[in-house]
Amino acid sequence: MKAPLLFSKKLIICVISILGFSALSAQCDWEAVGPDDDQFFIEEGGTLYKPAIASDNNGVQYVAYTDGGSGDKISVKRYVNEHWTYVGPRGFSPAKADYVKIATDNLNRVYVAYQDYANGNRLTVQFYNGFSWNVIGTPGMGNDTTIRFDLCVDKSTSRPLVFFTDSVDISTVMEFNGSTWNVLGATNFAQSNMYEIEISSNNGTPYLSYISYGPSTLNVLKFNGTAWVSAGAVPPSFVNAGWNSAVTFDINDVPHIAFEDITASSHASVMYLNAGVWNYLGTPGIAAYSTWYHNLAFDQSNNAFLSCTKIGGAAAQIFKYNGTSWNLISTHLTPTNAYITSQYAYYRDMSIDPITNDLYMLYTESTATPLMGWKDYG
Repeated sequence: MKAPLLFSKKLIICVISILGFSALSAQCDWEAVGPDDDQFFIEEGGTLYKPAIASDNNGVQYVAYTDGGSGDKISVKRYVNEHWTYVGPRGFSPAKADYVKIATDNLNRVYVAYQDYANGNRLTVQFYNGFSWNVIGTPGMGNDTTIRFDLCVDKSTSRPLVFFTDSVDISTVMEFNGSTWNVLGATNFAQSNMYEIEISSNNGTPYLSYISYGPSTLNVLKFNGTAWVSAGAVPPSFVNAGWNSAVTFDINDVPHIAFEDITASSHASVMYLNAGVWNYLGTPGIAAYSTWYHNLAFDQSNNAFLSCTKIGGAAAQIFKYNGTSWNLISTHLTPTNAYITSQYAYYRDMSIDPITNDLYMLYTESTATPLMGWKDYG
């Protein structure tokens, strides 16, 4: 049975899957984004692996995914006037696309990155010019199969950046200057055996994070103009850090990171960088269980939102930071179960509308059991 992709939007008090969240402090219910007959906007069939969501400056939500109904090629849809429509043709990659990422720039251009099966399973980046999708630079970046990667667009320069590792553990960060991709710093600047890689850039200074083996350590680096250097002293909580870290910026360009904190019983924590020192945002160990699949985002009022999933399989929870503490904002099923869904919430991504501050959550379910009126395509 294929895992359906759900998408819900929170009105005043939420419902399930992808959501919108206005500036309320109360707990919330979720509702699906789109008409009742279009809530499963991803076509039936094929694998839906780690879909991605991004908002443009007008609050339009874009979702990119591997489209099983189109030969596992990449498709992108956007939500406008209460309907999901394709951005360009469906399945526009020349062959199978995997591990899809999506980002937008200040001019509302949309970028996607993916593992390109038509080019040696290496990394390819495309952007949408308003009429068609176009490859940026040369398809199939790098010298070997791309294993892990991330995509971002700098908010001040509108330049796309990619951070990727290949099958022989060569790590590379590249930036597109409008005509060519240029390597930032040295190739293979970090130690081998990296996983859970992330990149984010707001003011011309990109930051990246990754987990390294032996011991499992969370690393956060920044680019100083010539080389990648450690972003502050490594705190004890970064040592033996667990899965799925997420690095991002608040509206004041302060770097923040969410991660599984071994020093807090493997519960989720969020830290921010101030004068070279990492500090906890609120108390450590936010969730009441060991977590992975962390997402972190800030709205235009600088409110922080964290989503995470219980290790071992469980629904996701969403927390909001009120300036002093983290509080659950999503309640579903029972008052004591503050979950997005009763099913396992896999491969999640989060986006915030910069106009309305609505919060959106995208995820796939582990089963196709109908929830909150969603159709069962299983």
